[in-house]
Amino acid sequence: MKLRQLLIPVFLTITLCSFMPAQAAYDGSGSFSLVTTPAEITSGGYYVFIGGGTTDKAMANVRVGTAAAFTGLVVNVSGGKVENPGTDRVWRIDSAGSNFTIYNEAAGFYIGNAGSTVNGIASSSTATGAKYQWTFAATASNRTKIVNAEFSGRVLQWNNGTPRFACYGSTQQDIEIYKLDSGPVALNVSLDKANNFSIEEGEGAVITATAAGGEAPYDYEWSTTMEEEDYTWSGNQFTILATARAGDYDVRVDVTDNAEDTTYATIDFTITAPAMKYGITVNAGANGSASTTPATEAAAGVQVTVNATPDSGYAVDTITVTAADSSNVPVAGGKFTMPGQAVTVTVTFKESAGESYIVDFEGDGETKGSYNTGTVTLNGKQWDMTQVMIGPVQPTDADWKNGARSARFRGYDTSAMTLLEDIANISSISFDYRRYGTESAQTNWVVEYSTDSGTSWTQTSEDVRQSYFCFFHAS
Repeated sequence: MKLRQLLIPVFLTITLCSFMPAQAAYDGSGSFSLVTTPAEITSGGYYVFIGGGTTDKAMANVRVGTAAAFTGLVVNVSGGKVENPGTDRVWRIDSAGSNFTIYNEAAGFYIGNAGSTVNGIASSSTATGAKYQWTFAATASNRTKIVNAEFSGRVLQWNNGTPRFACYGSTQQDIEIYKLDSGPVALNVSLDKANNFSIEEGEGAVITATAAGGEAPYDYEWSTTMEEEDYTWSGNQFTILATARAGDYDVRVDVTDNAEDTTYATIDFTITAPAMKYGITVNAGANGSASTTPATEAAAGVQVTVNATPDSGYAVDTITVTAADSSNVPVAGGKFTMPGQAVTVTVTFKESAGESYIVDFEGDGETKGSYNTGTVTLNGKQWDMTQVMIGPVQPTDADWKNGARSARFRGYDTSAMTLLEDIANISSISFDYRRYGTESAQTNWVVEYSTDSGTSWTQTSEDVRQSYFCFFHAS
């Protein structure tokens, strides 16, 4: 079983992702709509930043005199939209891992923070390092907190008293972000198989085409180098029959939309002669069950996974694989390589009281001085720590701890601490938690577990929100 904690001490967890085709370069014409949640911010989009407390001052690529700050220039705001702003006050946002960059195409530079203790905005033609990366969090009145990824105490804000945009310590006005509305998406088509895929004779396969953009409905036409008796097609699906002969082939789909625009996609694939397969027999002892993947047979050289599931209160004891000639087949991590003969897999189980595993952050090397994603070994097991550090880092840090150190969850993005190894037969989990320092604003956090090596996760209890100390326990 794997464990994951998602603890967010201050801000809302927001996952930012985009599945949209990239927009064409902004040319000075377009409508921009107010962003009401950071989830609306997508990589490759164009945005206008209007200072909170103003109605029409947008951050432009022009500095305020010799200051390391940017001026606010007027934009036309009408009906809740910004209309046709100049390219000097439109910024492109692109993903950079879990963070984002902010770029002005007209001036050809990215913006970053000038330092941890200064208000200045740096600019560069290249976005090198976390100082040129940002995160987004929702605040009141549909404004957005734009936080520097390297110096989390520095926020891109508007100064009403001395009109300018700069990086402040959250003492000025957060920003209203307006996003360029998407124009019509051109007709396009994708296939659900990777190019140069391979199947064996007797397997068969279906290739599905999905058209998007343009003007629905869509008409599909397929062509191929296969023999006519080896395939069929209907609508957006092309079927390779199980009786198809071995060889190298290609398939093309042509799509026409309602406006009679056209596009196409092609794919190459190979049908191979079937390899000789050898039988797999599985014997599971009492107090559990077992199977393999593949289930009943495999070709020589194929990796076979043993799926052993103990009953409650039991653990896997031994896994042995014996070939037909009585030789032993090595097993590592519940996997073995199929030999050129049949095998018998034998799994036994034993009673288990479960494994006790304690993390106190006190061991040698159990340190992490930044929020950047990293892997840390804690009590002999590896953890992924994203937007999490092990504090205190500085003598003035206000981490609460039982000993010398504790984990601190940042909370501007998805803060997660994930165990990367299985622990068998876990029956309960418990830990101490307290807010950072004297911060009063808190939000929900959760604890999850996985029984399928991290493919899916189940929450252990209701969401937790606690301003002061709490002891968490779940069974």
